[in-house]
Amino acid sequence: MHPEALILRRCYPVPVTFADLRAAYVNTPPRTTDGWSQRTWFAAVLKYATSAIDEVYAVVEGREVYVGALHDGATADDFDPRERAAVGRLLIRADEQGYWERPHEVRIDLSPRPVSHDEVARAVLVGQEYVERHGNR
Repeated sequence: MHPEALILRRCYPVPVTFADLRAAYVNTPPRTTDGWSQRTWFAAVLKYATSAIDEVYAVVEGREVYVGALHDGATADDFDPRERAAVGRLLIRADEQGYWERPHEVRIDLSPRPVSHDEVARAVLVGQEYVERHGNR
């Protein structure tokens, strides 16, 4: 089966504590010279302080299936060669949405969800009711 979508999600092994937030704040440099923003540094330091990992899941037949973990924001070699291109697109989308500065769930749809027979039947019935009420124009 082909995956319908890919999801990138940051997973914290334990709840983030105030001490973790303080450690990340203290270890974030006041000024950055290599182009990284304060928020990016803070998110990276917090990830290190909490041992969080970025995981990739595939949606197959409506269920999430674990694909692999990312290491330092790059694709790992443990991804299947066919999945690397899709994971690369997922990372581009994550970068565009500011995932590295503010981790949140990022999703890309790889293939459209097939329309079910029930949805087609409902659409046909709605169309028939419209024709019956308003006539065939």
